[in-house]
Amino acid sequence: MLATAALPVRADDYPVRPLQIVVPLPAGSVVDVMARTFAQAVESRLGQKLVVINREGGSFTIAMSAVASAPADGYTLAFTPHTPLTIQVIRMKDLPYRRDSFVPVCQTYDLDFLVAVGPGSPFADIGQLIAYARANPGRLRYATSGVATVLHLAAADLWQRAGVQLVDVPYKGEALFAPNLISGEVDVAVVAPLLASSGRVRPLMAFGEHRLARFPDLPTGDELGYPARTAGWGGVFVRAGTPPAVMARLDAACSAAVNDPAYRQVAERQFLVSTYLDRASFAARVDAEYVQKERLLRTLGLLGSP
Repeated sequence: MLATAALPVRADDYPVRPLQIVVPLPAGSVVDVMARTFAQAVESRLGQKLVVINREGGSFTIAMSAVASAPADGYTLAFTPHTPLTIQVIRMKDLPYRRDSFVPVCQTYDLDFLVAVGPGSPFADIGQLIAYARANPGRLRYATSGVATVLHLAAADLWQRAGVQLVDVPYKGEALFAPNLISGEVDVAVVAPLLASSGRVRPLMAFGEHRLARFPDLPTGDELGYPARTAGWGGVFVRAGTPPAVMARLDAACSAAVNDPAYRQVAERQFLVSTYLDRASFAARVDAEYVQKERLLRTLGLLGSP
């Protein structure tokens, strides 16, 4: 029996039972919708059911802790934004997992962000807002979805690059601060494209190097001299130590799923981009993001205590 257990796993031996795909956000959220669409696309490639398990809370760390405690056999996957491995591992020193507890399998989506104001805002563009903020430090209030979330860090990075001071008003998510942004109770926020496309807020700038297809007239931070690169991309991770043959099978299934027309259509409806990166490229992106976020958190004074 021991000799049999020591035999290497072959790609055609996996999987032989249903898989679990753990999502750190609640059912019905954008990431959950994409995870369920991804699961359906992968099932036909692997020949086994993928059961989506929602484990929200703890700034995504509860879900990752569950995956870290599961066997490294490829039957428990994490479908998650990058933040629990590029932000929370830096800030939270008592987590039951480390950054190297996981191995990236593939990237599955990109989510770009926009700077937006309410419909009654006096600022016609980001230049006017920054000029006012520079002349009136601490007068403008910006909404975020919580300290050290992607939306918070995106805004903080922008204000730091622009050399201005705004007051952070944290909420528990975009859905909660959106009404106050629309009403003008807060002056500005970094938002997802889905909210910006609703017409209830007015976008001023897009993060990133290239203009967004859905907002072709909206200038980017790079164009305006504020090259803050922040996005809510994510993908699939497994426990470190998962057999190479299993990793290869998962990566192949992931590639097919992310390029599946049905997955692409759902991503488009959610204002996401279905982006596939293989294991090596995805791991390199995670590593680069970790370095950038550690530098940003240090300059903002948001590093966790040892």
